[in-house]
Amino acid sequence: LIRCWGRLAGPSGVTCASGAALPCTDPADVTLKPKPPVLAITNTADKPSAAPGDEVTFTIIASNHSTTAVTDGRVVTDVPTDFTLGAWTCTASGGATCPEGTGNGKIDQSGASLPAAGGTLTYVLKGTINSTAQANTDIVLNAQLFSSAPGVTCEVGKIPCTDDAKVTVKL
Repeated sequence: LIRCWGRLAGPSGVTCASGAALPCTDPADVTLKPKPPVLAITNTADKPSAAPGDEVTFTIIASNHSTTAVTDGRVVTDVPTDFTLGAWTCTASGGATCPEGTGNGKIDQSGASLPAAGGTLTYVLKGTINSTAQANTDIVLNAQLFSSAPGVTCEVGKIPCTDDAKVTVKL
């Protein structure tokens, strides 16, 4: 809370305590509201195509591109058809925190911490294309990032942030 005497104009997210639009007149209390978090997720495969029995590695990066920290992040993947999920790891940087550092199968991690301006979680998920996979079909892994922080958005739309990575089956 800031008390000012005179006229105060400010950036987006600053309002007069009375709820009136800026500029506030004297004396006025001004409330600074933090901008809501802006999250992003990227998901890539290590190769564009692979044969049945081949190992494929997906890299999923969850990040916070705002000035407001997120402490309730949730990172989730699906289970693609014709693909057996294997081991995964999580590495944090920029002050972020992985709920767990390793696991097997589908990723479903709650409680991820993504600090403001640059905290990232990098998941590396390995798996194998099933022997029943048909030629020229796509193995698609969907990754999502959730948060219930007030006003949270994604760089490209609404929560959940989502990104698909695909590998085409070749024989």
